[in-house]
Amino acid sequence: MDVVAMHRALNQALLEEMLRGRRFVLVVDEAQNLQEPVLETIRLLSDFETTHSKLIQIILSGQPQLAETLMKPSLVQLRQRITVLSNLKSLSADQTAEYVEYRLRTSGWKGEHLFTAGALAQIAESSGGVPRTINNLCFNALLAAFHRGQEIIDAETIKAEAEKLNLEPLTQRPQPAADFRQASAQADAISTSELAHALAAALSADARTEGNSAPMIGPKSRPEVVLTGNLTEKVRSQGWSKRHEYRIMVTLERDPVTGAPIADRYYCCSIYVDAPQAAGLQAGKPVRIKIEQD
Repeated sequence: MDVVAMHRALNQALLEEMLRGRRFVLVVDEAQNLQEPVLETIRLLSDFETTHSKLIQIILSGQPQLAETLMKPSLVQLRQRITVLSNLKSLSADQTAEYVEYRLRTSGWKGEHLFTAGALAQIAESSGGVPRTINNLCFNALLAAFHRGQEIIDAETIKAEAEKLNLEPLTQRPQPAADFRQASAQADAISTSELAHALAAALSADARTEGNSAPMIGPKSRPEVVLTGNLTEKVRSQGWSKRHEYRIMVTLERDPVTGAPIADRYYCCSIYVDAPQAAGLQAGKPVRIKIEQD
């Protein structure tokens, strides 16, 4: 069907639902990830109505970034149609404790309390009352307790797991205040220099290997470095050419073959690829990045 035919069919379906005394509600989750053309389509859906009432109710649910998106001047018409705005606040310490106990009961736990009162208080403090962070913290604490044979989780266990989940130490290196700029510049220079030397050494080693080996039939292979890692994120975007492209976030590890010092722990990089290249890539899967001598 074309757009007009689909519009007519949807309007008929909504009218039938209304005549049956039922309310039609469209819920869009993770709405902060929607592009403006999609949000404009949602706005047009809100125009389905009779002289007495709306035929469709629309709920947009998302992260705080959704508010930033809706504040764009180009979406003023959609913003004017929002009649109810609700913001979920972080859980308090008491609510956090109730939430953890509820999740345990729902999962089938019927024994004594797994978390001490101090542990529950520490969970509330470390998570900031954010449910997803509470889930991650509790999961890691339960896993650590299982490995240790620990039946009750205390505050110290929560602190230890919260420290493991903290990413800031991996991206920031504390420096004395007086020498902060100089030390940072030196650290960046050393890191860049080490990476450049490692890549150059690997390429040179491959080139020497090729020079000492017997002649090969066929096209000559180019020196290369292969880095292994994981694809942590794949986001669809629109480039300057108005074509859809994908930004992939890759977490690289130290190369086990050449020992290239990419970073002390890991190194994240963003790469833009087109839709055909991104078709076979999935978030959470291992990847290899090959750097060739041109």
